[in-house]
Amino acid sequence: MTYLLTRNAPKQFLQAFNKLASTKGSSVDDVKYEGYFETLSDLPIESVIEAGKELQKDPSPFLPDAGTWYRRADHLAWAHVEAQSSRDVKQLTAPRKAEEAEITQTRAARDKFVSAYEALAGRTLSDDHPWKQDAVTIPTFHCLSCQDTGFVDGLGTPDDLRMPYLVKRVSRCPCFLTNPVLEASRAHHRARVAKAKSV
Repeated sequence: MTYLLTRNAPKQFLQAFNKLASTKGSSVDDVKYEGYFETLSDLPIESVIEAGKELQKDPSPFLPDAGTWYRRADHLAWAHVEAQSSRDVKQLTAPRKAEEAEITQTRAARDKFVSAYEALAGRTLSDDHPWKQDAVTIPTFHCLSCQDTGFVDGLGTPDDLRMPYLVKRVSRCPCFLTNPVLEASRAHHRARVAKAKSV
């Protein structure tokens, strides 16, 4: 897996830096920009941008220091790598006939349930009852990490550990922009909006 590093995406970083700076009261200049760019240069630009968006929502009126931005982006980059690695491992270690195995297990579990139900109800279901039909459909996903939702469980930040309650974070899955299922869903949504506007 390869990632576009910040050092190779100066324009995208400048946009992220300006967006973050515009939400804070601190003044910025070229020297400060170059310092942040150099500090964050070895991280994936996607994680830097995502971390910048999170930092925009922090209530502080001051521009966070480069180290804080770095830690947040590094945390997100690690979460993306971990999710990608988990997906790759699942694909590599999955049995070759995973769908057939899942159908067999589902059918066995269903038959066990039907037997228990019939014993408890004291009656036998007819052979054409939906619970006894042979057709078993197994949902499949393009992305095993997010199951084609576009989002995965994110790792907490160091600040979350100080909270008196459990903080659950969600982040975009690395497949968000390239997943064909999500692309089809977005295209369908755009078509519906265009149709509604034309009426």
